[in-house]
Amino acid sequence: MTRLDLVLVLALGRAVRREPAGDRSDETGALLRSLLGSPEPQLRLAAVHALAAGDPDFAAGRLELALDAVRHPSVALWRHTNSVGSGVRGVQH
Repeated sequence: MTRLDLVLVLALGRAVRREPAGDRSDETGALLRSLLGSPEPQLRLAAVHALAAGDPDFAAGRLELALDAVRHPSVALWRHTNSVGSGVRGVQH
């Protein structure tokens, strides 16, 4: 997994909420939901971020998943991601 993977997941979350989302919006939503079961904690966190923007209550129901990801050493992947300009501390905050 790379930072690019994370950025692409976040971009998919933004794209699927734009109108018109097109005929692939259901497929994209399903893909994002499937990533919640990924073995990579940062990919799961990216999927939570991508899906939560369209549903404010979504992340609250996945708090443990998000906490697992921000406590995992792989959180360093987010450090220089454009989507999170505040670094690791900002992600954890």
